[in-house]
Amino acid sequence: MNAIYLLALLSCLACVSCVGAKIPKERKVTLEAKLKFKKNAIGKDNHYYTVKIGKRSAVWPTEAFPPTRLKRDKIYKLDLIEEEYRSNIGKIDGEQWVYWAPELVNVYDGSKLLYDATVCEVHRTQMDRKAVRITYGLYWPPKSYQEARDKDFPHTGLALGGCCVDSERTYTHSWVCSDCVANKERWSKENRKKRGGG
Repeated sequence: MNAIYLLALLSCLACVSCVGAKIPKERKVTLEAKLKFKKNAIGKDNHYYTVKIGKRSAVWPTEAFPPTRLKRDKIYKLDLIEEEYRSNIGKIDGEQWVYWAPELVNVYDGSKLLYDATVCEVHRTQMDRKAVRITYGLYWPPKSYQEARDKDFPHTGLALGGCCVDSERTYTHSWVCSDCVANKERWSKENRKKRGGG
């Protein structure tokens, strides 16, 4: 491993670990609204959608059905969980900046449930909502791990914060699937044996 990369990663981890655990508050919100979608790009080949729900805007989950299935002139019911985001970076008039970040949980068409984020799309099991530590720093797992994660264990509680450490944000909430966690542990154990790590 490149020594400079290792030093950068360790400095990021040290910066985060020196701050006490701050688990953000969450609140549940239910709305009924017409939905407006916007297609966004990360680089040339990766796309994702954001959905505007009244004054709120949320990322459309990649594991959900394509938003083109929804009618633009129809009112849908949505359950959201909003997580409190506090940061000393960019204080406004000396006050800590506060933002409630929305995450889509359920989408209903009348009484029909169209999407449920609480159920693992791989194992079809009910997931738990857990506070998980955010991992900051450069994150480049092997391609074999990425492929296995996407296929067999997408919900292990991994939360990536990017390379810029926000010392006010050490934890977030995530849906965690017990079957995903077990599959990740099994995959890690098998690959340690392949590499001769026992």
